[in-house]
Amino acid sequence: MVNMIIDISGKVISKEANRHYLSGNPAAFSNHVRFLCSKEFIDLTVATCPPIIGLMKKRWVLLLFSLMVSSVLYAGTDGSKEACPSDQILKITAYDGVTFLGRLRLPAERPVKKLVIYVNGSGPNTYDNKRSLGDGTVFSYFDLFAEKCNDEGTGFFSYDTRGVTPSDQPPTFSTIDQKLYQTYRPTNEIQDIETIIRTLQAIPCLHSAKIILLGWSCGTMVAAEVALKKKVQVDALILAGYMNDTMDETITWQNSGIPSMMFYRRYFDADKDGTVSAKEFSDDPYHILPALGMDMDHDFEKLDTNKDGKLDAADFALMLAPYLAQLKEAIDTGNDEWIATHYGVRLTSGWFMDYRNHMPANREVLPRLDIPIYIFQGTEDRNVPMQGALDIKDTFKELGKTNLVVHVFPGHDHDLNYMTYPLGKGLSEGFQEIFRTIGKL
Repeated sequence: MVNMIIDISGKVISKEANRHYLSGNPAAFSNHVRFLCSKEFIDLTVATCPPIIGLMKKRWVLLLFSLMVSSVLYAGTDGSKEACPSDQILKITAYDGVTFLGRLRLPAERPVKKLVIYVNGSGPNTYDNKRSLGDGTVFSYFDLFAEKCNDEGTGFFSYDTRGVTPSDQPPTFSTIDQKLYQTYRPTNEIQDIETIIRTLQAIPCLHSAKIILLGWSCGTMVAAEVALKKKVQVDALILAGYMNDTMDETITWQNSGIPSMMFYRRYFDADKDGTVSAKEFSDDPYHILPALGMDMDHDFEKLDTNKDGKLDAADFALMLAPYLAQLKEAIDTGNDEWIATHYGVRLTSGWFMDYRNHMPANREVLPRLDIPIYIFQGTEDRNVPMQGALDIKDTFKELGKTNLVVHVFPGHDHDLNYMTYPLGKGLSEGFQEIFRTIGKL
């Protein structure tokens, strides 16, 4: 098995990333490579309990204090640009006293009619999510969202994951407070989004704004739960890289070999039969084997783990089975050290368990909602199964519900080919449709 990822120019990117990518572990690969990507070659993803009575009292005190502070800060203002700066960093105080920062960027028009709040996917995120290209160019992932939303007369808000603060140090451009990061769990993130909405609505120019939650990946589950609980105003959901299944089911799928075969089918499956023969592999129609550091005469045999003369999902499922078993054991036993070392995204066992115990699948949640819901899904998503978007569409049709629109984009990855934008190739079809949808809401 090759032990490094190399871009077309021959530059070594990451040995660890290659191990995850070629074995079909998209979540692990994403974390290792998304900050180190080469310009052309790799499709990337870029890519937070019922309290006791005393704590409930504390929650309300903190909430009231937060709203009082907001009222003092904006008292006597009229929603003008002077009262509502177009770009500002806000400090958010959560129900349990944890604080984190968010960035609010507003259009010229006042009062603001619509506000998009981005609901983060997994792992450490900051309100800017700085990233670095292969040539060292640094960009902010959220600049595109803010620019396009503002152009449509819509405000945009992004925020730091609990325990995470922005940093100027590549490759992650973030610093993690390990103790606070342990509180990063979906049930807490749901309440954090609720606090964010209340805090932003206390700003005069946002009093009457529609609230649109834009969730990505597992953020689609958090966003849907916020809407379902109805504790705050949510007028529409935009869900991209949509997760229809539970977190456990999604992790199992990620290690099923199916995501691995998406890559190999794309570059080697000449006859489009869903498998790769030894001849198709050796023909190497896109001439990528040398870039991967692979030998056409020997590496096929290594990848063909079940020795049936072809590459298919079963081969990679066998390859990934030991890793999947170890990951599940680490989650079950609370082995955060193993997860930190072997799982590509920096997460904790508590995060996984919170999803298992408290987060129902979106296939159960979305049908209970009556607000407009828009799903954006790529056919080449190697983090979540595309079929989930089609399944939930069928469910709504069977129920006679008309508040769901599903968009599926051929050749789009988990991040809807976001990287075409910072690489100077324009907006992908998926992103164009997202911003068109926001403009129409």
